[in-house]
Amino acid sequence: MVRETIIEAVLFDFDSTLTRPGSIDFGAIKESIGCPSDSMILDFIATLEEATARQQATEVLIHNERIAADASLPADGAEDLVKSLRRHGYRVGILTRNTRDSIERSLRNFEQLSEQDFDTIVSRDDPIAVKPDPDSVRYAARRLRVLPQCLLMVGDHYHDIAAGRGAGSWTCLIAHETRPSWADEVGADYELDALDNLWRILAQHRPLQNGKLPGALLEELLNGLGSVAQRPDVIVSAAVGRDFAAVDPGARKTVVAKSDPITFVTEMPGRHLVTVNANDLICSGALPRWFLCTALFPPKTTFRCVRDLLLQVDRACTDIGAALIGGHTEVTDAVTRPILAGTMLGTSSRPALRDYGRPSEPAATASSGVTKYPTAGDRLLMTKSAAIEGTLILASTARETLLQHRVTSDDISEVLGWHGKLSIVPEAKLALELPHVRMLHDVTEGGVATAVRELAAAARVRLRVNVQDIPVAPQTRAICGAVGCDPLGLIGSGSLLLLVDAEVVPALLQSLHAAGIAACDIGLVIGDGTGEILGDLPLFEVDELARLQPSNAEP
Repeated sequence: MVRETIIEAVLFDFDSTLTRPGSIDFGAIKESIGCPSDSMILDFIATLEEATARQQATEVLIHNERIAADASLPADGAEDLVKSLRRHGYRVGILTRNTRDSIERSLRNFEQLSEQDFDTIVSRDDPIAVKPDPDSVRYAARRLRVLPQCLLMVGDHYHDIAAGRGAGSWTCLIAHETRPSWADEVGADYELDALDNLWRILAQHRPLQNGKLPGALLEELLNGLGSVAQRPDVIVSAAVGRDFAAVDPGARKTVVAKSDPITFVTEMPGRHLVTVNANDLICSGALPRWFLCTALFPPKTTFRCVRDLLLQVDRACTDIGAALIGGHTEVTDAVTRPILAGTMLGTSSRPALRDYGRPSEPAATASSGVTKYPTAGDRLLMTKSAAIEGTLILASTARETLLQHRVTSDDISEVLGWHGKLSIVPEAKLALELPHVRMLHDVTEGGVATAVRELAAAARVRLRVNVQDIPVAPQTRAICGAVGCDPLGLIGSGSLLLLVDAEVVPALLQSLHAAGIAACDIGLVIGDGTGEILGDLPLFEVDELARLQPSNAEP
């Protein structure tokens, strides 16, 4: 699912976020109550066994908090920011580990703000765990009457960001003058050195008007893309007011094109779009070079959503050596969720091009004298394992069902990291370096069983398939068993089928294994034919996911 990007409310930490840093000396408090320097005061007090000790430590803390509150001053720009947020319709709240009394005392030092300027103030006096527990943010979101994912949590401490991320909210770290050493670990969505700059973030999370992306936003978006820089053969690339792109394919090169959309819900639609197009194109023998993307977004889409998806596209292009050179971006009521369509262009020398058509004359050969088409004795190889994409989809959409059927959370977490396995470009590039690799075919809808039949039909051969040799990951077996589907018929992007001269098999397997890509031999070309399959390979009328989704997949 694409992450919700509209922000309706801003939740602030209080001390050192809305107030100037340094008003309270936590080191002195820790020393006075015997708290270790690397512990949090509230956590330390909670560990004290004797009630009297807890009470005395709490009294010391509250006394110092009151002194600090009475001396605190608003942070630069804090009052104007809160007032402006309210004028623009944002709900505004405070979430603090401090007491309500200390917040009220501090607000007396604000000239423009009072308690009434905040839609909610959640302190440690409220009946909810304090930060970094994400329930504190969820509790504040309920009081602000917004979903946690439509809230921006702003703070200067690790606990602020950790609580926000745990609740699924957007997060902004106020780093002040020095970036904290833990900033990379906690991973805030945004980092600022001052509150004044918060509007730059919120501007990205406001709904865009229907129509083309405004010129200024389009320019900002294009300036953030980097894949074009790696391809000197791009002569004219995307720019504001430019409705075309131009490339130089090079001398004696054949340009190969492939187009596909992404119409289903997926966690990484931009990356997936590039992957499916590149997977198909490279099986032709051409290397992916240039990519065009059309992106249609529904009303109320934010610039952040547009930017995130197109950055996915750009980074996926960079990973395979291609360049995002153009396309079209529009907000329209013709769609109800983002729809992406792409066209991948690549180049190949004519002799290296796999044309998937056997000529009428026998023993057709490439210019190198090597037989181009599969012949009896060639081997059928498969990379990785069956149903990679389908397993990932089920792990993403049917978690509760899987847990109920005793699939472990560790297995589900492992599968959710399989996005990087969906591309076959790395193994295809290695295979194309060898002259005796006859044909390549990526596994997609219908699973490996359907892909084997498609390859046999395209190659016009008879295949013997050793079904027991088709690799199936243990996580895939567990997840398919839980929902009652056959992994051999489940959508399987990420696996590549190859018809290879038997003499080349050892060298190709060694090359793949050296690159960390699993591969194995699963069959043999018996001879010419019309796609006949020998062996117990099951036949699937529809993909197993399509058969199961109405009853098994969760919305």
